[in-house]
Amino acid sequence: MIWRSWRHDNVDVSTIKALTFQTIGLAEDNTIEINNIRIRKNPPRDPNWMTNVLDQYGQNNNNKTALHIDNDAQLAANTQAELTALKDAKPDPTRSRFGGYKAGPKLEATGYFRTQKYQGKWWMVDPDGYLYFSHGPANVRMANLSTLTGIDFKDDKVRYRSPDELTPEDSMGVVHVSDETRQTRYLSSDIRRNLFAWLPEYNETLAKHYSYRRWALKGAMDHGETFNFYRANLERKYGENFMDSWYDVTLQRMKNWGFTSFGNWVDPNFYKKKQVPYFANGWIIGDFKTLSGKVNHWGLMPDVFDPVFAERARATIEEIAKNINNSPWCAGIFIDNEKAGANVKAVLKHVTV
Repeated sequence: MIWRSWRHDNVDVSTIKALTFQTIGLAEDNTIEINNIRIRKNPPRDPNWMTNVLDQYGQNNNNKTALHIDNDAQLAANTQAELTALKDAKPDPTRSRFGGYKAGPKLEATGYFRTQKYQGKWWMVDPDGYLYFSHGPANVRMANLSTLTGIDFKDDKVRYRSPDELTPEDSMGVVHVSDETRQTRYLSSDIRRNLFAWLPEYNETLAKHYSYRRWALKGAMDHGETFNFYRANLERKYGENFMDSWYDVTLQRMKNWGFTSFGNWVDPNFYKKKQVPYFANGWIIGDFKTLSGKVNHWGLMPDVFDPVFAERARATIEEIAKNINNSPWCAGIFIDNEKAGANVKAVLKHVTV
């Protein structure tokens, strides 16, 4: 399906040597039957089906919803209406300053989040001693919001990845691409490029929202230039100091919408705001050994006995500790994500094709 979505229509079937079916992570033995496999000619399709899909705001250019923005004036009006609503919103009187439940029992106030068994059940307890239920969105940040533009650069320096890095590819903010590197630009994927009805020229104000992705999990391009429509829309909404405004509005939204914490992968700039509890995060990156040397859909499980892993783990922990700085607003720490553990050695007893 991925191949069909991003490659060209004309497939030379003579180059196909085999079809391989596989599974991963089976918890028990299974029998699978695959039948009625046929080769058919693709039906005709609209040649413009992947053309001009996204407008200047990053919206679907072909199908409008009730929330569709048509121009900057409408965006400004919506922004003002939201700011007025947030200004008039009142905090939940049943919540403590950390989001704990004030109408419930009051336990010891230790000044930090902790866990404690109360009346036979384990609870999180906020720094002021109130029972606490963490409820909040993950990924409140500018990373993960950019999209590949179809453009790449021949200058390999832009793809350099240091083993000493502490931030993975999908957690980075804006990656600056030099004018020198941009001189080597070329069209890497016309399918991706044709998606956009609008993208700014490099000399325009909104060009600051271009970035670069050195590695992509799946799709038409393995790496390339990206553009962040969300970030560009923030500048349209709030002007030059759009990031400061976004931080303030986001904190108001969190309280107004009833969230008690930022989930994982929150922008570290929220740590020092000291208004909403958060879960700090970090990644262990480096040239250490893994339990599987082959590429996996998930992250490879590190060999924790490799001394290089120990060094990189300490570097990550020290960076997290520096960012948290003993703050009582830190509710916990999350390190790495979706590592591929040892797959269960189940087998397919029988495959019928």
